[in-house]
Amino acid sequence: MRRDNPYRGRDACRWPSRRRRRRERAGAAAASLGAVLVLSAACAFDSSAFSGGATVEPVLERDAGPGGDAGVADAASGDDAGPGADAANSVGTLRIEALIDGRSLLVLRRGTARWQHLRAAAPGRDLGRDAPTVINGVPWLPAWPDVPDAQNTDCNCSSDAFDGVRPAIPAQVRNVELALIEARSPVVVAEQPAPDNDFAVVLDFDDVQSSSARYVVELRFRRGP
Repeated sequence: MRRDNPYRGRDACRWPSRRRRRRERAGAAAASLGAVLVLSAACAFDSSAFSGGATVEPVLERDAGPGGDAGVADAASGDDAGPGADAANSVGTLRIEALIDGRSLLVLRRGTARWQHLRAAAPGRDLGRDAPTVINGVPWLPAWPDVPDAQNTDCNCSSDAFDGVRPAIPAQVRNVELALIEARSPVVVAEQPAPDNDFAVVLDFDDVQSSSARYVVELRFRRGP
């Protein structure tokens, strides 16, 4: 239904046409959008200004260990530490497994191992066996002189040397500790590293029961004077 303009003939400017009203609404919307764009441009800034023009790199983080917090990545530690790491704080562990009958001494010097057998059958040789000694998962089959028999009974003799001990025991070592994992008789550290034994660690296995038994021990040491 058409409405008459009550201002016709008087003041037609106070009753704008429908087309004019649409143009005015479109103009107002465009003006609002322009104001937003101007405000965004005014608030923008160059983050490189805070670093003297250089790109700001993200801080690398390491995963948190058990019960620990994540932190800034740092140099490697322990046996795999590279140049610049604090070698004095790195810890070495040797897990030793052997079949023991009687008494035998295991001499560990730097990256080598050697048995000195004293009583009953030599390590791994009881009852005709030829079982390896295992150091950190690496099997070593000692060669013996087989005197007076294949068991090397009470021979007070030495095996050949094994040069695959890793990590090697350094000359500067402290806090040598021995943990018994599986043992039916005592195992002790008979000698600590010193100049008079050429910095060797000597473990004394003394199985006092009949026949042989499996022994598993862990030797832990910390590098440093």
